Amino acid sequence: MSKPSFLAQAVLEPMLNTARKNLERDGYLVPVLFVQASIAGLQIGSLMLPQTPEQKRRYLAGLGSAFRQRDQMIRSAAMLSESWFVNAQETPGTMTIPPSKHPDRQEAISLIGRDANKTRITHVIKPITRDAQNRPLCGDPVIAFYNEPAQTTGKFNSLLDYLFLANKGVK
Repeated sequence: MSKPSFLAQAVLEPMLNTARKNLERDGYLVPVLFVQASIAGLQIGSLMLPQTPEQKRRYLAGLGSAFRQRDQMIRSAAMLSESWFVNAQETPGTMTIPPSKHPDRQEAISLIGRDANKTRITHVIKPITRDAQNRPLCGDPVIAFYNEPAQTTGKFNSLLDYLFLANKGVK
């Protein structure tokens, strides 16, 4: 029997469930990066994401460069974090305002993943609500696709794109 793809639901959903439990227990979620590298295999690490989008892009590009400096090619990666989302079906005009600034934004656990060629992607968004004591509770996913061909899910850009720049020799 062959091993499932790193981007498959069977591989990533247990990680997503652990994140949900951690969020509900601790009240916050530490961002985590999962990297499937050419030689070292699966590596998992927490992220110290900076505040601004530009700083985040540089941070991920730097991590990718660190893999390249160790002669590691990143085959696939996934990032799990808290994020904001706006339900485009319920809120018209969502593409003109970043989710973090949108008045109808919602908290969510976000899992994004892709392979090095950007031909396979994973994208899961699980909304977070708050109970009367302001404790986070996770709902069912509003988006959940795992290891799908990129052309069937639509194109989207993510911070992970910057992680892969070093694979192409870009520093």
